Amino acid sequence: MITTEPQPQAKVQRISFDENDLERDPALGIPIWIHPVYNKDEVRRAYVKWGPNQPVLAKYPRAKSGDQNRRFQQSWFIKFPWLEYSISKDAAFCFPCFVFQDREPLHSAFIINGFTSWKRVNNRAICVFLAHMGGPTSLHNNAVRNVEALKNISQHIDKVINVQMFDGLLYKDCALRGHDKSLTSKNRGNLVELISLIGKLNVEIDDVVLEEAPGNAKYTSHLIQKDILHILSTKVRNKIREEVGNARFCILVDEAKDASNREQMAINQISQVVTRHNLRIRDLRGQGYDGASNMHGAWNGLQALFRSDCEYAYYVHCFAHCLQLALVAIVEKEILVWLLFSKLTCIVNLVSTSPKRHTELRSS
Repeated sequence: MITTEPQPQAKVQRISFDENDLERDPALGIPIWIHPVYNKDEVRRAYVKWGPNQPVLAKYPRAKSGDQNRRFQQSWFIKFPWLEYSISKDAAFCFPCFVFQDREPLHSAFIINGFTSWKRVNNRAICVFLAHMGGPTSLHNNAVRNVEALKNISQHIDKVINVQMFDGLLYKDCALRGHDKSLTSKNRGNLVELISLIGKLNVEIDDVVLEEAPGNAKYTSHLIQKDILHILSTKVRNKIREEVGNARFCILVDEAKDASNREQMAINQISQVVTRHNLRIRDLRGQGYDGASNMHGAWNGLQALFRSDCEYAYYVHCFAHCLQLALVAIVEKEILVWLLFSKLTCIVNLVSTSPKRHTELRSS
């Protein structure tokens, strides 16, 4: 039997999109459903960025309607903010319906042909504009909600996914690098896998990252990663320093265990750190540490050393550490408390691994 290795799929040739090529006059614009599928979202964003085409004319053209001459009214733009007007065709169009129409509509008056029967606009209860809007779940109102959602960039799915992925890595203290970065590896490390995933979500990114990167500009080596993290941390510190300004400030210092289970200071040489950021010790108004003697000691502890330079730098024992000490003392004396927290850990692990269990717990 002859077997062959699966060949990689060729990338779809995409036609570049330029928003300047779009027509602003609604009667001359290309309907959304005719644009290539991979460009539709970009076209919609461009139109939403511009908003409805609402030209203000000194006089709108008059049209014969029975025995009377009628014309478009500028005041309709205020009463119906979704309205568009075509100068070339002297017709009214619906902006949201045009932007979010995915197929050729059954009723084309407000999307393709335009509406020109002006006498039917101010006809009270049977106003054609009100009839087009319909009820809360009408096609028009659904399109209006879609336009508003598209304006809210922070809630776009790509932005939400990116934020959640990065937040997840940071919150869970996930390592950036993996053990095997080869192309055949099933896990090339969180950073590489994340870049690969973002590339799949955005073809413009996919064309310039990882193996598609020009030359050796992959920026995924451990040295580059450290440089990037250093740049980010520096920007965060500078932003915090900018917000503090010349105001009084407090410091919080904790210890963390390293790989050898030894406690290390989260911030070493605190005085140098404070001085490096041009913060004055005499402006210190609060200190928060754990209960270790070298931190809270009344004579030689860190808080006492700061108090000798600034008497207003009051020390507060970290509440979280206080609670932990209290729980440890109670557990040593009361078995029921130990059983409670033992079972609580199991319950949390059980519920958090299943969205269904989490929903049922919340409803209970």
